[in-house]
Amino acid sequence: GPAGSEGWFRTAVRNPAKAVVQSVRQAGSGYTVTIATAVRSATGSARGVFAVDIDWAKVSTLALSPLETAYHTKGESSLRAYVVDASGQVLGSTSPNEILAMKVPDADVVKSIASRNTGSALGSLVNGSTGLLSFSPLAKYDSSADASGIMAGHASIVVSMSEGDAF
Repeated sequence: GPAGSEGWFRTAVRNPAKAVVQSVRQAGSGYTVTIATAVRSATGSARGVFAVDIDWAKVSTLALSPLETAYHTKGESSLRAYVVDASGQVLGSTSPNEILAMKVPDADVVKSIASRNTGSALGSLVNGSTGLLSFSPLAKYDSSADASGIMAGHASIVVSMSEGDAF
């Protein structure tokens, strides 16, 4: 439909001082995140919206693969890194087939993630095995930035590894 009917458009027009970062969604055979910001007049009122769709699978791989690769080269082959929402739903992964298709299965870990806690626990991994999960909320790098961050600041990073690699 027309851009004016999109949630990101309406949000950017209503709040022109902030950038809008839409949640991950399926787009054709891939995944996308829309980033939008109001185009303002000299008086500050919204005159339109500039929006960009980001190839989220590519961004996930670029952001998470250096961490995974660093551990894999040291022999800890089971280490995985994910971006998840408050329900434990995988939003970012180096394996695109896991995005929006997998969840952190451990209820206690998901409860801690939803509460925006930082911690670690022995529990069920995304692949179904047992191992160490470490988690922390993803905070904005620059607190003065106009964007609210991934999932409006409610996403977390989860790093997991098998018991054998962890202990």
